Amino acid sequence: MPADIGELQDAAKSRREKLMAMRAKRKGGAEDSTEEPALKLRNYKPLDENIVRDEIEPADVAYVDEHVEELEMEASAPVPGEDTNELDLIQLAPKKPDWDLKRAIQPRLDRLNKKTERAIAELIRERLKGSADLAAQVAAAGPDVDFVDE
Repeated sequence: MPADIGELQDAAKSRREKLMAMRAKRKGGAEDSTEEPALKLRNYKPLDENIVRDEIEPADVAYVDEHVEELEMEASAPVPGEDTNELDLIQLAPKKPDWDLKRAIQPRLDRLNKKTERAIAELIRERLKGSADLAAQVAAAGPDVDFVDE
């Protein structure tokens, strides 16, 4: 046990020495470099000509006045129906309480209507085919003998 404690203390001591060396290196490196950080003058216009060379060029700004004028022109454009003072009664009338349910089920109803139309067309075809068979039977039977034209 005592040997383990000695090893742990030695490891902690070596770690402290490494950390101290890293701190000294970092402080020494900062003192050696005399470079000034690059200035980015965004909101300040310097009076000294030496500093002006580092100034950032101003960005292209879109003026709000032009955009506002365009919006005013669109707003002042004539609206259809405005000159006759007609009210759109469909927009004024309140919607029925189930309008959203109808809107939600409409695709299903469309599919059902297509199937219904196909079924009706098939029934009509069958009837026409049956009536054509009936007409063929009547024609095959020949003219009616009981019918006499006087």
